[in-house]
Amino acid sequence: MKGILLIAGAVVLVAGGLVGGWFAERETREAAGDFNFHLWWFVPGYLIAVALHMAFNQFPDRPLLAMLGAMIVAPLAVMAVFTLGTSEAQHWLEAERDGHQTQLAALSAGKWPDSVAGRKVAALAWRLGPEGAERIRRYWEVRAWLVVQAEQAMLDEAAGDVVLDKQKVTDAFAELPRLRTAIGKTAFAALKPLLPFSRNDDWEVSELRQRLRRE
Repeated sequence: MKGILLIAGAVVLVAGGLVGGWFAERETREAAGDFNFHLWWFVPGYLIAVALHMAFNQFPDRPLLAMLGAMIVAPLAVMAVFTLGTSEAQHWLEAERDGHQTQLAALSAGKWPDSVAGRKVAALAWRLGPEGAERIRRYWEVRAWLVVQAEQAMLDEAAGDVVLDKQKVTDAFAELPRLRTAIGKTAFAALKPLLPFSRNDDWEVSELRQRLRRE
């Protein structure tokens, strides 16, 4: 009986942790800049674990069968969650890249993106005058370009073929601090929270910088 309980407990941890972790990862990716923890993420995993535990309890006198069931179910659960997570990450990354490319296209054309963030940044830029507005637009453009490059590099890596213009990326990284200085501390402090970049975008760009250093 102890063995069955131990097996069931292990499956509880696997099912609850993996399903809850998948929901948490999805929330982090979808809104990395505004992360909110929800206890209900773990409810599906808990219900699955309860169902499995009840199934194991149907064989109190057949511990080997229960153990065999656990050995089959646990790896399948792990593989299913990882497969689902990989597929979700691929779709999410493609959607993120497309969204940033849309931003980049508007900024490269000398316009502001048609979004809430675009209107807020445009209002700030208008108060700073034409020269200040151009610096802000350029900063956003370079930042968006780097995010697109980072996301594309991740997609290319998954496909097994990363193509990166090292010199162009290096120049972009070097331009950002110059633009921040030109914008000024006060204006940049007002600008930073208005830009539509999440912590996840920042992480992607940091990964791009690390990739540049390794190559």
